[in-house]
Order: sequence, then structure tokens, then C-alpha cells
Amino acid sequence: MKKLLALAVALVLALSLATVASAAEYPTKGISVICPWGAGGGTDSCLRAFCLALEKQLGVTLTVDNLTGAGGVIGHEAIADADPDGYTMGMVTFELSAYKAQEMSDYTYENYIPLCRVNTDAAAITVNSEWAAANGITDVASFVEYAKAHPGEVMMGGSSSGSVWHIAGGYLMNATGIDIKMITYANGAADAVKAAAQGEIQGVTVSLAEAKAFIGNGLTVLGVMDTARNVAFPDAPTCAEQGFDIAYATQRGLALPLGTDAEIVAKLEAACAAAIQDADFVTFMNNNGQTIAYQSTVQAGVSNKVLTNGGGNGADITHMLDDGGQGNGGDGDDGGDQHAQIQIRAKDGQGGVLPDHGDAEPLGSAHSGSHVCTGSGVNHHSHQIGGHNTQQDG
Repeated sequence: MKKLLALAVALVLALSLATVASAAEYPTKGISVICPWGAGGGTDSCLRAFCLALEKQLGVTLTVDNLTGAGGVIGHEAIADADPDGYTMGMVTFELSAYKAQEMSDYTYENYIPLCRVNTDAAAITVNSEWAAANGITDVASFVEYAKAHPGEVMMGGSSSGSVWHIAGGYLMNATGIDIKMITYANGAADAVKAAAQGEIQGVTVSLAEAKAFIGNGLTVLGVMDTARNVAFPDAPTCAEQGFDIAYATQRGLALPLGTDAEIVAKLEAACAAAIQDADFVTFMNNNGQTIAYQSTVQAGVSNKVLTNGGGNGADITHMLDDGGQGNGGDGDDGGDQHAQIQIRAKDGQGGVLPDHGDAEPLGSAHSGSHVCTGSGVNHHSHQIGGHNTQQDG
């Protein structure tokens, strides 16, 4: 018995020393980086560029793995469930803040070790150029005037139901009192942008980076939901400078599974802090119209909420409502007819609702201390287009 005990103690010590040595030598092989969204989307492009910068700091290859589906849930859960050995990490996005409220996943920011926030991208009101010209729409004010004169007629696209750009449409309605139809696309913002450029819908509420290929070539930017103009789109005015207090953006950051060795976490944090300043990364992000918004856990007050709870947006999600049993609202086999309602709390305490097809009742109550207006007096409709293929986020 004493020999067995001694062997057990020796084994524990050996394993502990091996772990310490492994952490000290880290990394010794390539790192897998999970992207919860499809190739070509805003998260994918940002992540791939940042991984190239991180490779210079870590001296190993970082391979991006797009694990998509279920409105980003599959990829987000894969990050949290990965072996906490430092060789799997991933990019978490705004949508993580909504999963539990939508009953799509029990995972929240508490299931991750944050490394840093990398990027924020503001939504923009971007419309079909021919439609705008035919109706005298040249800015946010004329768009709002037209929408009020034609309630329920203007169709604006986002991405999948309950995603950040879908919610951006709801926030736009809340802020301006207009009634528009939000058209959701299971495959993401890329399809919405294409539909707007082709005149199938009137416009989109996605980021400038995702609409970039068609801006000036079928699409016109009326207003960006930010406090300052985007350096890559200097001619695109903000909503604020036009008298509309509308600021709304997605956020993206890197995170690790819980249980990752503290020394490995520290090395990765240091690598991120250096990579964010990489000249090639900065150039790529600027040219792509994506905002670098680095924030470390120290800068965030050691709070990983900054990466995943929508902090800094013009509106926070307080509820997601019944989606008719389809889960993500953008991945259902039947291609749509979800029954979801999104309730949004704006910074000023005002809010409103964005239902899909009607009158679902709220689940639970609003965040403590917040006031949520659930009756804007306008019935906002949303429709789903597309099936259950790979999704691209905003």
C-alpha cells in the first residue's frame, strides 16, 4: 500500500512538472483557431488577418477552422468545449450575449477565458442606389420620411434571425419610429447585401465592410451607426452628424476554454497586445473598413464581459423570445417562418420590439434596473429567406 501511495504521489508530481515544462515551452506546435461564422464574413476576415499577425509573435502556424451553424452556436460551444491546452482558441462575437436568452445555448461569457477584444464594426443604413434615386432618398432624414409615409413597405436585410445585424434593424426602428420589414438571411449578410444590390430588397443594416463591394456600385450609404466616420469610407456620413442618435456595432474578441494554464494565457495575451499593432494587420483592417478596437482584460477591469455582452453598443439585448422551436432562427430546415421577437434596451433606457410574424410574449423580465419599452406602437415584421447552409455573420 505504501509503495502504491508513493507511486501515485510520484506520478502526480511528474505530471505537474510536465505541465509546467509544457507551459514554459509553449507553443511547440500549430494552434487551431475556431471561427463560428462562415468564410468571407466580417468575423472570418478579421480573424484570419489577426492570426497572421499572431503567427509572427508566436512562431507557429495558426489555422482558422470555420465551425458554423445554429446561428454561431456550434462554433462558440466548440471553443468552450475544446481541450484547455492552449492549442485551441477562437473568436467570440456579439451573438454569444444572446444565446442563453434565446434558449439556443446555456453558454455565456462565463464559459470562456478572454484574451482581448480585437474589433468592432458599426452597422450602417445602406440602400439600393436606383431605389433611393427614384424616391428622392439622399440621407437618413429622407429615408425616415419615406418609411413613415410607406409603413411596412420598405424591406431591409440583415443576417440570420436574432443576429447582430437583424437587431440593428430593430434598433433603427426603435430610434426613428419607422415601420420596416426586416428580411433575414440564413446564410448571412453577404446574401442580404447581394439582394439589396440587385433590388430584391431596398437595403441592409450590415457593416460597411460587408457592403463594401457594392458601395458606389449598386448601393449607397445613407448613415453609419457610429460616432465618427469610417476611415475607409470618408464620404459615408454618420447618423449622429445628421441629427440621429443611433450608435450600434458588433464586437469580436479572442477567447480560450476554461482551465487553460495561466502561463499560456499570459503568453497569448502578450502576443495579442503585440499583434494588434502589426503593420500588415493595421493596413488590412483600415483598407477593409473594419475598426481595430483592442482592449485587454486589464483595460477592461479584468472583465471578460467586454468581449461578449454587447458592451459599447447603442443597444443591449434584454430578451429573445420564442422562435417557434427552430433554435437559431436562421438555420431551420424549413427555411423560415420563425416566430421570434427581439426586445432591445437602448442606452437612454428606451426600447422597443422587433417581432417575426407577430405577437410572441416576452420570456422572463428585463435586466435589473433597466427600463424597457415594449410598445412602440408599430408592428415590425421580419421574414426569413434561405435554408440551413453555412452562415456568414455581419
